[in-house]
Amino acid sequence: MIDRKIHEELIRKEFTALHNPIVRVMIVAADDSFHMNFSHPKKKKDAGETEMFWDVEEVIKNLDGIYSHHTGINQIYIMPIEQSPGNIYLLIDDVRKEFLDIEAGLIDTKFRPNLLLRSSPASYQAVFVLPFVHDGISDDGREIYTQFFRHLNNKKYGDPKINSLRHAIRLVGFTNRKPKHKRSDGTFPTVEIVSCSQPVYPEMLALYDGFKKSYLADYAKARLAKPPSRQAGPQPANAPPDASPDHSAPSPYTPAYTASYRPTISADEAWARHKADILAHSDALPFTQVDMRIAERLTLTGHSFDAIARAIQNNTERDRSDNANYALSTAKQAQKTAPGQDKRMYVYCLVEGAIPIARPLARPRSAKVDGTPHAAFASVAAGMK
Repeated sequence: MIDRKIHEELIRKEFTALHNPIVRVMIVAADDSFHMNFSHPKKKKDAGETEMFWDVEEVIKNLDGIYSHHTGINQIYIMPIEQSPGNIYLLIDDVRKEFLDIEAGLIDTKFRPNLLLRSSPASYQAVFVLPFVHDGISDDGREIYTQFFRHLNNKKYGDPKINSLRHAIRLVGFTNRKPKHKRSDGTFPTVEIVSCSQPVYPEMLALYDGFKKSYLADYAKARLAKPPSRQAGPQPANAPPDASPDHSAPSPYTPAYTASYRPTISADEAWARHKADILAHSDALPFTQVDMRIAERLTLTGHSFDAIARAIQNNTERDRSDNANYALSTAKQAQKTAPGQDKRMYVYCLVEGAIPIARPLARPRSAKVDGTPHAAFASVAAGMK
């Protein structure tokens, strides 16, 4: 067993390289027959209990307990927890030898990981820390990071089978207890730090930015492609024209949501585009749900409350005499629920071509990280005008 004080210092070095995260400490058998969340072994989701995570000092304080479980084929891992705005941890597992320069601590001659671990005599884990910026196309903002992670591992430098962005990292100073690594004297190799440093390195950040740009371009092409089936239904023959934001008979209702974007097409035209997009990318939905989703999108892309209500009345599949009241109530509800959908603004702007308003406004909830996640909208929308 490694000296306790030396072990504590090594753990602190690992955490410093990872920008001092809070972590989940996991004890996992080499054959996956046992799995324990050691930092919170009594988690009760049904009781609404919040999971406990540990910082470096809590890990060190609980080392004796961790030692007691490090027997047989049990292995010790940590999983950094991203805190908003926080960081993203990109692990390259089982770095391929042809890309690894041990002496220089580099991958592919130019990428320096924040942490490089030797997990066995011939196996290495590399961890890169990148600042988290919401990708603008997925609910949790991590879709592009996940695809980049898979690209780095599956197609470039690491494990061709690894899949999940949130992946366990070995904790330094403990041993790799896979049976294949057992030595003739019954001992196992110790996980060692090969190199560690704290900066966010521009080379990997630039590689991610290039991947993200390419991914968004492909995403835009796919999203804007003509849907293969189920187009928006025809409008009623006697439907009145779409009302502009300043139409002559405004509703007495005062909208609660102020959009940060302005539309470039009428609400009726936008309705048809959004309906086609929703139906092309969703299973069969009741018309009321389709109406609400479209109303939320139109709210976020800057259409006036009255224009949205008129578009609902003109285009809903609901065939009743009180469609005016239905349209008003749906538009009002969209004012309340639309802010919760703003993380997918990139999609809505692609579909419709809405552009940011060039004046300061309160940002939507998803823009709390450094820089706006919707920075790509202007260039994309400009090409659609």
